[in-house]
Amino acid sequence: MAVFGAYGHTGRFVVAELRERGYVPLLLGRDQGKLLELALAQDQPGLEARQASVDDPASLDRAERRGRRDQLRRALRQAGSRSAQHSISSKPG
Repeated sequence: MAVFGAYGHTGRFVVAELRERGYVPLLLGRDQGKLLELALAQDQPGLEARQASVDDPASLDRAERRGRRDQLRRALRQAGSRSAQHSISSKPG
């Protein structure tokens, strides 16, 4: 779930409510510095901040591509830790 203008007055309330309900929103807005401040102030693991503007299609494309790469990295890390926990042998029983 993405929140545009996450560091604005209403955006902060939306982010807080989503966190309260167990969601990990993606913080989006034009000012990268304010986004990072908000992410750090939330003191919650997993919050991501990406600079993007609704009136700049290229910035939305960059945020989306970065999001897909981040999702892939997380999936690969999770798969790696799961496979490290289990031993797979090619030898029969």
